Amino acid sequence: MTELRYVKRFQRHQGTRTRSRVIVTIVVAFVLLATEHAAAQLADSRYVDPKGYFRIVPPAGWRVQEYPQDPRGKVAFLAPESNVRLGILVEGVDFETLEEGVAVLKDIENRLGVPTSIKRVTFLGRPAVERLFDWRGLKQYSIDLVLERAAHNLTYNSSPHLYSRYWALALRSMETYEPLGKRPTDEQVRAHDVAKAYRLAQLMMASGNLGLARDYIKEGLELDPAHAGLLKLKEDVGGRLKLK
Repeated sequence: MTELRYVKRFQRHQGTRTRSRVIVTIVVAFVLLATEHAAAQLADSRYVDPKGYFRIVPPAGWRVQEYPQDPRGKVAFLAPESNVRLGILVEGVDFETLEEGVAVLKDIENRLGVPTSIKRVTFLGRPAVERLFDWRGLKQYSIDLVLERAAHNLTYNSSPHLYSRYWALALRSMETYEPLGKRPTDEQVRAHDVAKAYRLAQLMMASGNLGLARDYIKEGLELDPAHAGLLKLKEDVGGRLKLK
């Protein structure tokens, strides 16, 4: 009888533990679902480019990173997890058509030696280019448009293991993108070309491609010989090449 009493007490104890585990599991599941639901939402308001080139509804809760010193329309939205980013870049160009834009993208491909799987698509009812490629350890998806002498680039990139988690949300945000029709002046196009050369030179320096960095520095200085950032990079590249 004593043994039977202990067996029944043990069974009741085990049943209580099982129910507790089930309750905890359900609570955790609800928390995870709520977190995932919140992470999949867009913000309640649109982000408007302070330089007047676009507006977009970003993902809710993503940090806004602006570039006030860059003359181009540029912003990045950063997810709570590291290495997840949705970026917008609008720069004036000296051409009008998407075909000419594709030629520029192919030239960049050739310079970097990175195939980007250029594909013609329709985006928001407009002819566009879609690209998917890996760059510096990140998986990247880009949409490119050419409107009113301005190249619009929308890029979602992330670490490979997080790419699918945020892909749908990033695409939903991209689909809210609105070009505002601002047409860059000749002076703005020149300033944007300098900013582009400077940024590409920085990227090439960071990846150790000093020859290509030097090319971009040269192109930028031809447009703006007094650009302090490019002059500093030129000095840095020269010093590093001498050490080789």
